[in-house]
Amino acid sequence: MRRFFIVLAAVFAIFTATASAERTGTKYLKHITGWYSVDCEKIYTPSDKLTFYLDSGDFTARLGAEAMPINTTDKKLTYSSSDESIVTVDENGTVTSKNKGGTASVTVNCGDVSAEVPVEVVRGVTGISLSNTDLTFYADRPQSASLKATVYPSDATNKNVKWTSSDTAVAAVDENGTITPSGVGTATVSAVTEDGGFKAECTVRVTIYNVPVRAVFIENAVEAIRIGGEYRLTAYIYPQNARNKYVGWSSDNTSVAEVDGNGNLRGISEGNALIRAVSANGAEDTFTVNVVPDDGTPFEYRIISRPVSERIAELSVPAIYTDYKITLAEAVKKQLAQNPVTFSNKASPASAAEVQKYINPSNYASGSAKYQFALLNGTNGLSVETLNTYLSNKGVLKGKGSVFIDASKKYGVSEIYLAVHAVLESGSGTSRLACGIDYNGTAVYNMFGIGAYDKDPENEGAKYAYEHGWTSVDSAIYGGAKWISENYINGSSKQNTLYKMRWNPSNPGVHQYATDVAWAVKQAGTLYSLFGALPEANVNFDVPVYKGENECIISYE
Repeated sequence: MRRFFIVLAAVFAIFTATASAERTGTKYLKHITGWYSVDCEKIYTPSDKLTFYLDSGDFTARLGAEAMPINTTDKKLTYSSSDESIVTVDENGTVTSKNKGGTASVTVNCGDVSAEVPVEVVRGVTGISLSNTDLTFYADRPQSASLKATVYPSDATNKNVKWTSSDTAVAAVDENGTITPSGVGTATVSAVTEDGGFKAECTVRVTIYNVPVRAVFIENAVEAIRIGGEYRLTAYIYPQNARNKYVGWSSDNTSVAEVDGNGNLRGISEGNALIRAVSANGAEDTFTVNVVPDDGTPFEYRIISRPVSERIAELSVPAIYTDYKITLAEAVKKQLAQNPVTFSNKASPASAAEVQKYINPSNYASGSAKYQFALLNGTNGLSVETLNTYLSNKGVLKGKGSVFIDASKKYGVSEIYLAVHAVLESGSGTSRLACGIDYNGTAVYNMFGIGAYDKDPENEGAKYAYEHGWTSVDSAIYGGAKWISENYINGSSKQNTLYKMRWNPSNPGVHQYATDVAWAVKQAGTLYSLFGALPEANVNFDVPVYKGENECIISYE
C-alpha cells in the first residue's frame, strides 16, 4: 500500500509539473518527457543575403535553411519570393535568378515563425580607371585638384569607391577624390571599388614651384656653318622641373654670326663667333662656331656637343664605394639574430628573405631608394624659406626651418635629413612626444623618438627628454641633432648614411638605429622627393660593398 501511494505521488507530481509547464510556455518538460511536440522557435539561414551577378552564368543558390532548435518536431519549411520576375524559389529552398537586375526577398516559413533573406541581382564591376595617373602639386602654391573615377561597366550596380593616400603627410584625399597637397614628397592615391576590390592608382608628386635652373646645355652645337647658312640650336634646361625655362641667345660677333631669340643661327661673314645660351638666373653654356665661305659643295653640320646625360653626371660628385670584410650572407645571419621586424598594419617578425631584400645594396641602386646611401654629414645649403615650405604642414615643426639649418651647421648633420627624420618620428609634428608630455611636472618634447623604447615609447621618450632638458620644440631639435651627430653621423661608428644607421655594415647587428627592415628605404623616399625638388642641394653617396659582391653602380637618372 505504501509503494502504491509513492507511485501515485510521483505521477501526480509529473502531471502537476506538466500542467505548469503548459501554462508558462516552458518547452523543457515537453522535451524530456516526449509527451508534447516541440515548436520551431527560429529559422537559421547560412547567408544573411544572396547576391547574383548578371551574365555570370551562376543563376542558382540554395538557402540551406533549418528549423531551430534541432529537435523541433515539425521541420517542414515553405518558401516564397517577393518578386518572381527577379528570383524564384522552389520547395527545397533553391533560389533561381531570372537574370534581371533588381532586389527581392525570399521568405522562409515554419509554423508561425518566418525569416526573410534579401536577394539582389546586380551588374558586377569589372574594372576602374582614373582621370589622371600622374599629378604634380606645389607645396609653396597649394591648390586642390579632383580625380574622377570611372567604374566599368557603365551600368554597374554598385559604383561606390574608397579613396586612400599612401602618405597623407604628402597629399591627402577625401571621399570624393579631391587631392590636397600637405608636404613635399611623392604619394600614391588609390581608388578601390566596393564591389570586386578593383584598384586604380595615381602618382602624386608635391614639389617646389620656384625650382631654380642649375645648368643650361646646348644640345646641338656645331663646329661650322657656311656664310648665308641657317641652323636651329636647342638648349636643355636642368633640372627639367625648373620653373623658369627661359633661354636667351647671343653672339659676341654679330658681324660674323647672328643668333635670334629662338636659337636660329645664321652665318654672316668668314670668321669665328662665340655663341652663348643663358638662363633667366644666369646659368649659361657656350660654343665657338666657325663661319666658312660657301664653295657650292654639299655641306654637313658636325655636332660637337657632348651628351646631356654625361654632362648632368658631371654635376654630381662621384659615389664612394666602401668595402667591408663580411659577406652578405653573414650579415643577414647577424641581422636575423637581432629579431628585426616588418610593418604592415602592425609589427611582425621579418623573414630571412625580407632581410636579404632590404640589406642587399644592389636592390636599391636607383630611384628613390638610392638616397639611403646619401651622405648625411655636412649641410645641403638650403634656404630657410625652402625648408619652411617642406615644414608648412608639419604640426609643431612648422616654421622651424631656421632651427634645423642652425642645428645642421652646429652639429654637422644634413638639414634635409634632420627635417625628414623629425617629420617621420614625430608623426609630422603631431605625436604626443612632439607636442609635449608632462613628466615630473615639466612639459618635455622629443622630435626624433630618441630613447622611446618599444616597451613604453611615450614614457621612455619623455623620460629621456626630461633628463636632457628638452623643454621646448627648439631644444628638442637641437638636442636631437646633437645626439644623432655624436652617436651616429659623426661619432666613432661613422654611420653617416641611412643604410649605415639601419644595418651598420662594419659591425652588423650592433648599434643600429631601427628594427624595421624597411626603415632606411622609407626615409630615403622622402629624401629623394626633397632632393628632386631642390636640385641645388648638395648630395653625395657612399655605397657599401660586401665581401665577394660587385659594386652596384648608382644611377643618376
